[in-house]
Amino acid sequence: IYKDGDVVLGALITVRHKDVEDKCRELKPQGLAYVEAMLYAIETINNDPTLLENTTLGYDIRDSCDSPTLANKYAFEFVTRNRALDKLYSSHNNSEVQRLYQAGEILRPITTVIGAGDSSSSVVIASMLQIGDIPLISPFATSEELSLPYFKTFFRPVPPDGQQAKALADIIDYFEWKYVTVIGVDTSYGRYGVMGLENEAQERGTFCIAQVSYFPSTGYQTKIASLVTKIKTANDVNVIVLWGDPTTSIAFLEEVRKQGVTGKTWLAPEGWSEATSLFKPKYMPIIGGFVGTKLRDYDLSRYKNHLFNLSYQTPRVRNHTWWREYWALQKQCSSQSSCDLTDFRITNAHFVNLYTAYLSYVIDAVYAAAHAIDAIIRCPKHRVDCPLTRPYIRPSEVLKVLRNVTFEGVTGIVQFNNNGDSIRSAAYDLVNLHPGLKAPMLQNVGHWTRGLAPRLNINGSAIYWTNGSSQVPESVCSRPCRPGFLQTETIMCCWKCIKCPLESISSSYSSPNCTMCPWDKMPDSTQSKCVDLPEINIKFTDIHAIVILVIAGIGALGVVFVIGVGIRYRATPVVKSTNREMSLLFLISILIGLAGGVCELLRPSDIICLITNPIYSFYFTLCISILFVKTNRLVNVFNVNLDHSSFGSRICQGIQNQFVLLFLLNGIAVVLLITWHVLDPPYMDIAVLPLLHIQRGCRDHRTTTGLILQGLLFAYEFALSLCCAYYAFKARKLPANFSEARFIAFAMYMQLLCNICYATLQNSVKGNFLATFSAAIIILSAYGFLVCMFVPKIYVIFKHPERNT
Repeated sequence: IYKDGDVVLGALITVRHKDVEDKCRELKPQGLAYVEAMLYAIETINNDPTLLENTTLGYDIRDSCDSPTLANKYAFEFVTRNRALDKLYSSHNNSEVQRLYQAGEILRPITTVIGAGDSSSSVVIASMLQIGDIPLISPFATSEELSLPYFKTFFRPVPPDGQQAKALADIIDYFEWKYVTVIGVDTSYGRYGVMGLENEAQERGTFCIAQVSYFPSTGYQTKIASLVTKIKTANDVNVIVLWGDPTTSIAFLEEVRKQGVTGKTWLAPEGWSEATSLFKPKYMPIIGGFVGTKLRDYDLSRYKNHLFNLSYQTPRVRNHTWWREYWALQKQCSSQSSCDLTDFRITNAHFVNLYTAYLSYVIDAVYAAAHAIDAIIRCPKHRVDCPLTRPYIRPSEVLKVLRNVTFEGVTGIVQFNNNGDSIRSAAYDLVNLHPGLKAPMLQNVGHWTRGLAPRLNINGSAIYWTNGSSQVPESVCSRPCRPGFLQTETIMCCWKCIKCPLESISSSYSSPNCTMCPWDKMPDSTQSKCVDLPEINIKFTDIHAIVILVIAGIGALGVVFVIGVGIRYRATPVVKSTNREMSLLFLISILIGLAGGVCELLRPSDIICLITNPIYSFYFTLCISILFVKTNRLVNVFNVNLDHSSFGSRICQGIQNQFVLLFLLNGIAVVLLITWHVLDPPYMDIAVLPLLHIQRGCRDHRTTTGLILQGLLFAYEFALSLCCAYYAFKARKLPANFSEARFIAFAMYMQLLCNICYATLQNSVKGNFLATFSAAIIILSAYGFLVCMFVPKIYVIFKHPERNT
């Protein structure tokens, strides 16, 4: 269609379908709607007094039939026409050229081209038009390839596929799909759309693409069959993105239907999300429930009224073959000549079949060219940099101005960036294929808007999923590893879950490593956290601890009983002969020994270890020193094989002297104890049997210094015991009423044995065995003192009072 004007816009629009031989065939109603949208926009602009003052737009619209070859042919004609006119103007005056225009001998130059109908054709013609610096404004081409800097004359109001890739990636993230397959047609549209989604996956790291495959735009049956077979066997991938145009996508999904591939969720870019030929019951088991993006629907009520006002009286309806052919198709006439056009009228039913969301962008593309031309016309004449408008407005000048054009269009703010893209108003509607009452139908379930936060707004509950399920389908290669396992990736998004080693844990899902538990902890049964190792220290509730406590308690009661008897019979010879003060101190030291035995059963700590060790040494030294003083006194009293003039006989005669000697004997032990505990004190040690238990125990020393001091203390106690035993042995033949020395000897023999056992245990064994036997030895030692030293006297007091004289 050609109409002259002061400025002529070219257009390459797909009005007819092409066949396998790349020839134009049957009419494409939507293509005719695009043509009429362009004519509507031009007529509206020409009638607008605020735009293109005293300048009218004309048009030269060609049918590219969705063929890059044919589109390139027409683009070449536009370029050569402009060049021929340049030569004509250089060789003829302006009036002569104007006469040729009016005579119809030549056509006016093309200032801007609208089109082409697809990305592949746009790539071809953009390169061609760039030779003549002719701007190309495409309302259809969405391929990201056209955003490359090579295409300096390309502009588009329609959002590029990079924005659609973001929308699809947001959908994938929203439903937490982790593993998807992406298939694209091997054209600029398909390849760059897939690349955009790949970039999103790489940048986000929230999902992985299991497989990227392409199939040719022609001769694709074999390749498609192979790809569908792979999809059928890929059980771990349940979400598939098919990036193709309507024709190739329909062919692909038909093969999916033939092979009976069901249970997959399809993501549909705008290339086929509105392909009505797929909305049939036979395809529902295959693509029912698909989620797709489509260009946002905008208010086209004025354009709709324009279509409704078309009639047989409209010249282009009556005269142009495209509208005649369209009406013949609607009335199912056998030929145009036999079809009555007088009743031509577009209704709502017709508009549904004519409408696509691209119509809004067609109108905005025309307005973008008009605003650029208007800016050139309105350039103040006094400015020296104003573009020339005579003999005609050159495309190169329009190209410069287009980059600065900003206006409110049908689709929102139209403003081109350095790549020629207008993305400020990029927006998509989200659609979902429902069964419908009579036939499958699309239903809007949300929207995606670049300028909003969040960009994605989706009604998940309104979505019909594959096979009518209400559950969001899952698509994962591997499920996140549970705590207690480490996740080892084999390929991206696929991994194996390996049980953590026995002594380690992982506390979170998808943990990349396992962590060793601290030395005093162990993994729980799930190996998801560390728990305290069980302690196996002896407790007061253990049977052997109870036995020891009972025995110690009986011993303590015995001591109290002896003290009570001593007080009751304090005036009797037996009690008097025992040195009451010294005996009371002895009984107290026995109580200390019994308490020391019980302390051995306490849960070890640094403080407990500092206490228990001195208790035994102090108790033992005090008891032995008391016996030493008592024995020494007895020997001196009865003069048994001893020299009366000796120091020992003199010092032990008075009670005061006895306590002085007792203080000196115990002072040596106390000095050794203090020195030991200051230089190398006992400490708590924790023995760990990994993964089983821990046991607390007391260690007497850390260094050799402590060992030496402990050895000196044991040696001193042993020497004191030997001295005491020696005196007791010497006093064994005292009179019967004063046979205490014999019992002292028995007690000392027992104490020597206990002391040797205690010292041996302290430096050879550990654990509960040490605690139990140490307690038993100390209590046995206390019992030895109690029985040997006091039971005979109690026996005399109660059984043989006649001897208590």
